[in-house]
Amino acid sequence: MIELPSIQQLENFIIYSKVKDIATAAREANVTRSAFSFQMKKLEEIVGTQLVVHGENTIELTKEGQIFLAKAEKIVSELKQSLSEMKKLAGEEVSLSVGALMSLGDVFINQHLT
Repeated sequence: MIELPSIQQLENFIIYSKVKDIATAAREANVTRSAFSFQMKKLEEIVGTQLVVHGENTIELTKEGQIFLAKAEKIVSELKQSLSEMKKLAGEEVSLSVGALMSLGDVFINQHLT
């Protein structure tokens, strides 16, 4: 049986390809840098080819990485769309929640102003 990458690995690869920095990508994925790096190495192992070339301060996708990125983006997008459609069929309303995080300083300033 063929080992498949996890959805998380695909999403993290997409993030990595956009920000081109492992530390930033790890922060966006909300994992440690070492965990993120491990996931990317495991993804390359599963795919069977190098997806990323690391330079001094940058990363570039290999030709194979560019091809795989397009496919990964399509897979993740279609999965998200399918889940949204299934929730609508099940009668669950899909909503968008928007919030603003405030710092402790903002909270104290707002209390002081009121």
